[in-house]
Amino acid sequence: ENDLTSKDKDKFVSNVKISPNPLNSKGLLTFDLKENAETTVRIFNLTGALVKTMNLGMKTKGENNETFNASDLSVGTYILSLESNGQRNVAKFIVTR
Repeated sequence: ENDLTSKDKDKFVSNVKISPNPLNSKGLLTFDLKENAETTVRIFNLTGALVKTMNLGMKTKGENNETFNASDLSVGTYILSLESNGQRNVAKFIVTR
């Protein structure tokens, strides 16, 4: 077992993925939580400006899937920050048209 895998298991939020990537108007966010917890998504552009916040509410332990609308985002590259239980995990995604 490599170090990355064992470290990821210790995290409260892990395996954050966005598909498809690049995406057009809708994306699927997949992530794992160690326990049930309130979860928030923040999307930043590459200059670090917050462009969108989504409160996902209480999510369950284990794998979660959440569809999100990206049609209000301009074409470009974004950083998605998924925050839960005081921890966060980030993923990069690209919006095309």
